[in-house]
Amino acid sequence: MLAAITTILTMLAFITGVLVLVGQQLVSGFAEMADQVEEGIYELIDWGEQTAQSFGFQFSGDDFNQAVDEVIGWIQENQETIMSSAGAFGSAAANVGVGAVLILFTLIFFLSDGRRLWDYMTLFVPGKHRPAIHGA
Repeated sequence: MLAAITTILTMLAFITGVLVLVGQQLVSGFAEMADQVEEGIYELIDWGEQTAQSFGFQFSGDDFNQAVDEVIGWIQENQETIMSSAGAFGSAAANVGVGAVLILFTLIFFLSDGRRLWDYMTLFVPGKHRPAIHGA
C-alpha cells in the first residue's frame, strides 16, 4: 500500500515538474517565437511574390499586407470566440489528464488487491452460485 502511494505521489510530482518546466519554456521562448514568426511571414511574402511572378501574376507586397491586415482584423473581431475555444480545449485536455491519473490509480489497486476485490463482489451473489462465478 505504501509503495502504491509513493508511486502515485512520485508520478504526480514528475508530471507537475514537467508542466512547470514546459510553462517556463513557453514564457521565456514566446518573444523569440514572435520574432521567428515575423521573419517567417516576411519570407512567405517574398516567396509569394516570386511564385506569383513566375506564373505571370502581378502580386505585390501591398496586396499581401492588405490580406494580412484583414486576417488580423478578423482575429481581433473574433478574439472572444477564439479564447473561449482555447479554454474549452484546455478544459478537455485537463479532463483527459485527470482521467488518465484516475485510471492509473485504479489500475494499481486492481493489480495489487484484485483477488480481494473480486471476492468482495461475489459476496452479493447467492452462495450456491459463487463457485460458478469464481470459475468464470
